[in-house]
Amino acid sequence: LFSGLLGGLGQTERLVGDYGQAREYHTQALALARHLDYRFGEADALRGLGQVERLVGEYGQAREYYAQALALARQLGYQRTEADALRGLGQVEQLVGEYGQARDYHTQALALARHLGYQFGEVLALRELGQVEQLVGEYVQARECHTQALALARHLGDRRDEAEALRGLDQVEQLVGEYPQAREYYAQALALSRQVSDRRAEAEALRGLGQVEQLVGEYGQAREYHIEALVLARQLGYRFGEVVALGGLGEVERLVGEYGQAREYYTEALVLARQLGYRFGEVLALRGLGDVERLVGKYVHARDFHTQALTLVRRLGDRFGEVLALWELGQVQRVVGEHGQAREYYTQALTLARHLGYRCAEAQALRGLGEVERFVGEYGLAREFHAQAVTLARCLGDRPGEVLALRGLGEVERSVGEYGQARGHHAEALALARQFGYRFGEVLTLRGLGYVERLVGEYGQAREYHSQALALARQLGYRFGELLALRGLGEVERSVGEYGQAREYHTQALTLGQRLGDRRAEAEALWGLGHVASDIADRGQAGEFWCKALKIYEELGVPFAETVRAAICQLDC
Repeated sequence: LFSGLLGGLGQTERLVGDYGQAREYHTQALALARHLDYRFGEADALRGLGQVERLVGEYGQAREYYAQALALARQLGYQRTEADALRGLGQVEQLVGEYGQARDYHTQALALARHLGYQFGEVLALRELGQVEQLVGEYVQARECHTQALALARHLGDRRDEAEALRGLDQVEQLVGEYPQAREYYAQALALSRQVSDRRAEAEALRGLGQVEQLVGEYGQAREYHIEALVLARQLGYRFGEVVALGGLGEVERLVGEYGQAREYYTEALVLARQLGYRFGEVLALRGLGDVERLVGKYVHARDFHTQALTLVRRLGDRFGEVLALWELGQVQRVVGEHGQAREYYTQALTLARHLGYRCAEAQALRGLGEVERFVGEYGLAREFHAQAVTLARCLGDRPGEVLALRGLGEVERSVGEYGQARGHHAEALALARQFGYRFGEVLTLRGLGYVERLVGEYGQAREYHSQALALARQLGYRFGELLALRGLGEVERSVGEYGQAREYHTQALTLGQRLGDRRAEAEALWGLGHVASDIADRGQAGEFWCKALKIYEELGVPFAETVRAAICQLDC
């Protein structure tokens, strides 16, 4: 009895995120059960320790505890704990990217639960199988598993598990770009959580709604949901949820260009995750900080954060996280012009994603490789990589990924002067983005179309596309998109000889870049202003702008500094 009490206390501490205390209680329960030779209690305590170690990211230790619990449960004929231990092992293998092994464990757990008539265990196994299928891009199968879990939870009248199954379904719909359906499932999960007073599940549903609003560009609403989730998590002492909510807020602020605020949220999340020993949260915070530093041009810092994340996920055996960390490092190296190193990181990410069957990340790595090859002039390879990404995204039903891959193809075609084909790819991407409400993608594809139309001399049409992009970016609060649109408009006006208007757009971009702390955007605006001055034969003003731009590019350590230096030399000549 006392062993069971200690185990219950461990579960309570685990639920509120006090993993150190939870580990202590389960360890005491295990010692007591072994002292009393209470083998059933020993199996339960081992499973409890496996849960704790899994949550803090100690996957090897978690696997060991679950395996011991499984062996003991089978020896005792303690079949419910056997099913739960199988599910725990499946969760560990899922987290380290062993999706085939994870599927096997969950399938065994499902079969055993059905054999026992253990319907609660059946619901849990179906949910976990849905998660695995989701990760490997089998979205139809994932939807089927979550739908079965939802139906069974409703049959049992288990409102909490009904809410969990709804959250699984909304994650699938979110991944395939069915945002209205995802929003509907999250809203149902939120309502159910509130009905049964499951406040932790309520916080998770609020976070999910924040993610959906973020994806459709409703950043104000997304921020509101994440704030609600954060407040609730803090009220409950649910520190795991607090870390995740802080990360969600950091992501929103990063997307709208409020980089200082984003850095603050990610830093809070990192400190708390490390305090809790919550390794998954630590990785998320490190990645977020790396993204922020990359966007503001602090590439050394960005590389350091992503390298820390890569080191940590490799230590944990988290191969899913390793793919993402490799991709992020590729992004940094590509931006600073280290194309060989970028290619190496993207290739490693691609190889590992294919090995794991992690197809969404495979498409992402293909797009990264496509961008590298475009920048180094290997346009045939670039086209091939983006085409593969389009095919894979369509196979998966990944519509956001399809938009981005089509846009990548459009950029390749523009680079080689195939403007008709480029226009077609961008227009296809724009239509698809508008079809499912992917407004972030809409801004980017409008900008791409504007670029193509300017190059073919259709300046009125180019101005229209960039103006639409600017209006939408400002409506969304999407600062990066606003910067792109302002620069695009500046180039259009310069092309038609409207130098005063061109100067105005580039000046607005300069001001916005400086306000955001985005050094690269600042340099690009100065570069544009220098061209305007050069066009009107104001060589002194052009030199002043370009010298300022050169100083920033040199500080950032990017190869474009050589292009700027050459332009200054031509002025001096």
